[in-house]
Amino acid sequence: MKKIILILIACYTLLTANAQSFNPPVKNPFNLMPTGCFSYPHFADMDNDGDFDAFDYNACTKNNIVSVSYQENTSTNTTPSFGTLQLNPFGLGEVYYYKQFMVDLDGDGDYDMVLSGGHVDPRMWWVVNWFLLYYENTGSKTSAQFTAPVTNPFGITMGGNQGGMASFVDLDDDGDMDMLTGNGVDFYYYKNTGSKTNPNFASGQPQPFGLTGAGSYSEPEFFDVDGDGDFDMMTGSYAGDFYYYENTGTKTAPAFAASALNPFGLTNLPTGNTNLTFADLDIDGDDDIMVGDNNGDHYYFENTSSIGVTESTLNAEGNLFPNPAHDFVNVALTGQYQHVIIEVISLSGQLILQDNFASSENIQLNIAELKAGIYFVKIITEHKTGLQKLVKE
Repeated sequence: MKKIILILIACYTLLTANAQSFNPPVKNPFNLMPTGCFSYPHFADMDNDGDFDAFDYNACTKNNIVSVSYQENTSTNTTPSFGTLQLNPFGLGEVYYYKQFMVDLDGDGDYDMVLSGGHVDPRMWWVVNWFLLYYENTGSKTSAQFTAPVTNPFGITMGGNQGGMASFVDLDDDGDMDMLTGNGVDFYYYKNTGSKTNPNFASGQPQPFGLTGAGSYSEPEFFDVDGDGDFDMMTGSYAGDFYYYENTGTKTAPAFAASALNPFGLTNLPTGNTNLTFADLDIDGDDDIMVGDNNGDHYYFENTSSIGVTESTLNAEGNLFPNPAHDFVNVALTGQYQHVIIEVISLSGQLILQDNFASSENIQLNIAELKAGIYFVKIITEHKTGLQKLVKE
């Protein structure tokens, strides 16, 4: 009996740790503009056109006031190309630094912005009081518009040395976004005790899940490196290194191993401040790394890991329509099969939908509950495997 497994995989493709491999860094690729100093890149599809747009900020101003910079991805293929730099887009004003993170905290389908940073003692030039700013997106998924910022919202308690540069991820697999911060010495975990539409964060727990600091200015970022269904973590450091923390626990109860220095072929940046972020910029099914350094430059580490499939192979076997799709997508297969299994997997590797079909005819997949973004349909048969991009509107 032939079987087809159709797996919708979000940009975090499930890979094995041993398969990870990154090319040497390319400086300031894809027309990305250097910021002058202390680059903190971040990527999100702000106009809902199926590719990643670029955020950063210009930090070299007096009183540590910075401007958020934005470059729209104007490419229509798998090689990004970023357009004219815009300062303080979407109604944003000048903000304190450090790091921005685009995340849908209120569950309305568009990206809000969180900026984590701190007040700096000018005599010592390090942060002495951390805080977080929340900018709600009151526009739409195709046309963002941000409100005035709210400091330390949703019950978040930051202050003094507690806090740091924030990332959001569902670490306990309960359907809402938790927060983890890193300040170079300590990590703090803020569990979301609310919901995906009404978040509320518990007090920060220092050094959670066995984590220890990686050095000055480490910022945590998460993706499932080893393909076991839970989030692993990577941070940068002031010294220009990468630190990888494997999650040896589970998707509901994380536990992180001791850090590994510069894994997967990643190399130290002598310019320091490896402020890293993950995004599948070439839309090939695996996450690449973009790093900002303390000179304001960007370094692109392409993920060359093989996912074992090619899009050309898939195109001969099946087709998705409509694409982009909103509520339903049809799967048309050229061959005849007696049993079809469809699985929908979330960004965290969580199985959120499974369906079985008695034949390969009239297959229609309900994607109404999926969040807008880029997905991949992976088709596996006895003779063929392949990958095809799906854009959920």
